[in-house]
Amino acid sequence: MPLDKTVEMKTPEKKDWPVLPEDVYQVEITELTAEESEWKGEKKDVFKFEFTIIEAGQYYGRKLWKKGSRVSPCPSSNNKAPLTWKVASAVLKHPLTEDEGKSFTIEQMNALIGQQLRIGATVTAPKENGKQYNNVESFFMAKELLPVFDESKVKKDEPAKTSLTP
Repeated sequence: MPLDKTVEMKTPEKKDWPVLPEDVYQVEITELTAEESEWKGEKKDVFKFEFTIIEAGQYYGRKLWKKGSRVSPCPSSNNKAPLTWKVASAVLKHPLTEDEGKSFTIEQMNALIGQQLRIGATVTAPKENGKQYNNVESFFMAKELLPVFDESKVKKDEPAKTSLTP
């Protein structure tokens, strides 16, 4: 049955995030989801990690995301370690062994939420449209734990202040 002519189509909102400078940021894992991702027509089951910057300063509360194959956090034999291994190893402060990775459970994956680590963020080369993006490229253990993420400390966008002269 065709759509009724009175059906209203909404425009999806898309937020453009300012690009972060390339640096290492201390983050908290604030979400972990299992999703299906599509790349060049191929569907793949992935984990999606949400990292929230918890260092004091102008980037506090900024979020970065990284998707990786939905696999156990086992070290790689071909020099391409999975995201799960990189994140779990950084959080647990040691490189997971193959036995540790194979026995890692969904409960242990869920326990990564709320944990802290440091991530290396890079900036992509400009796309054809001039846009640049951040990529999370590296994962390091936290040197010291910072206070947990507090949404109330995030600076909200404020309207531009103007001064009126009489």
